[in-house]
This record gives sequence, C-alpha cells and structure tokens, in this order.
Amino acid sequence: MTLMIFVNDLPWSKNFPHWLEHAHPGEDMLGLADIVFPAFLFIVGMSIPFAFENRKAKGDGDGKIFLHILVRSFSLITIGVLIANRRLINAEMTGYDINVYSLIIMAAFFLIWNIYPKKRISGEVGEEFKAMVYCKGNLMFTIFRWIGIITLVFIVLTFRSAGESVGYIKPSWGILGTIGWSYLFCASAYLISRKNLLVVLGFCLLYYLLTILNTERVISLNGHLLQVVAGSSVAYAFTISGVAASMILRRIEQKNVFLVFGGVGLGAILLGLLSHNFWIISKIAGTPGWMFLCIGISTLLFLAVYFVVDVHGKEKWFNIIKPAGTATLTCYMLPYIYYSIRNMTGPFLPDPLYDGPLGVIKCIAFAFFIIGMTALLGRLGVKLKL
Repeated sequence: MTLMIFVNDLPWSKNFPHWLEHAHPGEDMLGLADIVFPAFLFIVGMSIPFAFENRKAKGDGDGKIFLHILVRSFSLITIGVLIANRRLINAEMTGYDINVYSLIIMAAFFLIWNIYPKKRISGEVGEEFKAMVYCKGNLMFTIFRWIGIITLVFIVLTFRSAGESVGYIKPSWGILGTIGWSYLFCASAYLISRKNLLVVLGFCLLYYLLTILNTERVISLNGHLLQVVAGSSVAYAFTISGVAASMILRRIEQKNVFLVFGGVGLGAILLGLLSHNFWIISKIAGTPGWMFLCIGISTLLFLAVYFVVDVHGKEKWFNIIKPAGTATLTCYMLPYIYYSIRNMTGPFLPDPLYDGPLGVIKCIAFAFFIIGMTALLGRLGVKLKL
C-alpha cells in the first residue's frame, strides 16, 4: 500500500525516471508501478487461507464464511465503481464537480464502513465527548451508517456521466472493484477446494489459460457480464497464486521454504521471459509475460519479507508503515480526499517540489504523510473495515 500511494502520486510530478511509472499503452516495458497492484493482489490471496482458518476456529461454518465473501466483495465493487466513475462526471448536469463528488462519496464510505466501538470506553484522557457518544449505544452509529447509505443512493440517482450521450453510473470497476471481483472468485475457489491444494492449482491454471486466451482475443466478451471472468482473469491469476502460495507455505517445513519459493519465483520469472517471445510485457494489455513476471517478483518479495520477519524476527523494522497494512482501506481512501481539496484550493507546495528528484522525494514524503494520517485517525477511532 505504501508503494501504491507513492506511484499513484507520481503523475502529479514531472521529469522523473520513466521506470518508476506505468508503461504506456503498447509499450513493451515493466515499470515499478506495473508491479505494485499485482503484488497487492498476491498478498490478498495469501491472506485468504489464514483469515478463513481463523474464522473457522471461532466457529464460523462455510455458509457464514461464504456470506462474508459476498458482503465484502459487494462492498469493494460498490466502492470501486463509485470511485472509478468520478472521472466520468458531467458537472453541469449533475450539479457538482469531480472534487465535490469525491468528497461526498468518501464521507459516505467512512460513515458506512467505519469500525464503530461496540461498548463504552472509560478511563482515558479527554473522553467526555466520546462517553456521550458511546452512551447512546449502537443507535447513533446505526444512524451514521444510514446517513452514509442514503448519501450514496442520492449520488447514484443524481449522477450524470459525460460523453457522447448522457448516462448514469457505469460498470467501471476501478482498483477496488477489481479487488472485489478477485476476492469473490478466489476466496470462493479456496472455500470450494476444502484445503485441497490440487484444486486450487487447477484454478491457477484456469486463470492463466483465460489470460492467454484473452490476450490472443480468442474470447471476446465485451459488453457481457462474463467479461468480468475473462477480461479480469489476470487479476484473479495474481490472487489465486497468492492463495496457492499460502497453502504451500503451511504444508512445508521452514528449512524448505527458500528452496520451494525461490524455485517457484524464479520459474515464474523464466516463464515471463520466455513468453516475451510471443507477447509484449504490458500491464495495460494484461499480457501473460506481465502476469508471470509479477507473480515471480511477488513470490521473491514475499520470500525476502519472510526472511526478515519470520526467520530473523525483525517485524519491528516495518512498524513505520504498519498502519498501511492494518488500516489498508483507510490509507487508500485518504489521498482522494487530499487531491480533491488540493484541486479546489490549488497546490499546497511550491512548483520545484513537483519536478525531478525533488518531485520523487515529495512523493515518498506524501506516502509517509498519508500513513501518518492513517495512524492518527486510527487513534481517534476512525478506521475502515469491510
């Protein structure tokens, strides 16, 4: 998430190294920004087996877990669609511009998906206002959520999109929507597998194959719901690969982790390089070369983190970015609020800080600023969770 904030802030700067950003349409290149989202999906996949086993340990059955999958997926898709549509807004017909729209939906997201306290907390400094709120019980928080829901309904009903013909909210998934669909298909696949690694590996092969077929235009499902499966299969490939990696990790001894994961990571990179003979490496085109390279890189990055944290116990090294992992959704939302306010008021920083090496340093500083704000909000009881 830290890297995602960094690369998403780069377009506000100029004259920085091209390898830091996304490859352009049709360009045969793998930039740093092209690796970040696949690695994030890989991590999402790795977390699924651990999360589900924790739920089962608490007594949740398959039916309750599947309901959780549906609710979380629907929430992610809803948020993703509303965020993605902000760039399509027709300000004149809607009555408000992209910045106001962004601030309204962000406020609604926080009202709906904030983790509200379940009981009164006492004995802390400055709790008078909090005590007043907590004494109301869950009713006040329920009202907050309904205000958020009604706000989103209002947004959907009043939204008008720009283009050749005026329309309404369009099924454009965006980052979070893609994560939602990936979670739905891959978490369901893990649930169906009943911890059978061969079944999960079968899903891996399926999504790899769909990615190849989609790249070759063997399947053309534009405008159909099935495009969700075929057109986004490369995203599912990253996520299900993470699921498989997590299952393998739980099955092998620690002394074999480096051999197995090192071999898998290097093997995937080799597949990516070999596939370069047939397809370009392109995130925008979702090519097999990009897919295999990112799976390999994600696997090796996991191995590096495993070496530092699990083998040598240096998890404290990552405390500075911990809020980005424990309050990921909050961390992802905050830049949208910042950019909307910035667009309405003008740049907060002098122009030289958006240019060249200073621009890159500014993007790094911005990422840590957002993480710091996420930590602060968490202390104030503001933290999103689906």
